[in-house]
Amino acid sequence: MKVKIFFALLVSVFLCQNTFSQVRTEETKKTVKEQKGDTTVTHSVIVSESEDITPRHHMIVVNPLKFLLFYNISYYQMVSANIGIGAGVQSPTLAGVSGIGFNAEMRKKSCGL
Repeated sequence: MKVKIFFALLVSVFLCQNTFSQVRTEETKKTVKEQKGDTTVTHSVIVSESEDITPRHHMIVVNPLKFLLFYNISYYQMVSANIGIGAGVQSPTLAGVSGIGFNAEMRKKSCGL
């Protein structure tokens, strides 16, 4: 059991690294000066890095997998760069089952989102 937990934690560390994507663009530009007839050909390769910087300070989450058993909605608020707190409500969708449930949770962002 300890080996499985250790392996799961090790895999999650490697999967949760901040990811950057590289974009490679190749261009060929041909310029002809009509007055002299000179032709200039320019080849260039542009490599740039990009990072997802989408702000995620307020999130409303609806889990579609829970719709088989529950209607649900949650709201999360970022309180720091790595920690978010949230609350949610859910009610059963099954006939003959009634009730309502509330939940609250705190999430720590360990990987780049």
